[in-house]
Amino acid sequence: MWPTIHTRSIGAGTVVVALASCQASAGGEPFDPGTLAIAVDMPEPLVKGRNRMFLEVASAEGTPIVADTIEMELYMPAHGHGSTETPQLTPVEGPGYLAEPVTFQMSGAWEITITAVSGDEFGVEVIDVEIE
Repeated sequence: MWPTIHTRSIGAGTVVVALASCQASAGGEPFDPGTLAIAVDMPEPLVKGRNRMFLEVASAEGTPIVADTIEMELYMPAHGHGSTETPQLTPVEGPGYLAEPVTFQMSGAWEITITAVSGDEFGVEVIDVEIE
């Protein structure tokens, strides 16, 4: 069960994503999502080009926290490459993070991987998106 995470809109038609991970790694081994929960508020639909997202991290107890480190990686598996730009994650009041630019330079299937670390705890979210 996911902890309660407070989210905010970053524009009309946003969708909030907080995924429990039952995924397997690329090698088929169980994927450890860690104990931190990551919520993502993103525009719907995402577009080819620049997007922006709002992220929040919460402890296992559901308390919003400021992570020691947080990173976002964009990857296009079918082509074996990432984005042309690295998203910058800027802390905002709340606590939370504004991620921009989140750039998808091509149409197709992309993976967004967000990793947060706070002390001894970590959280990883992998979100699959389709860009038209």
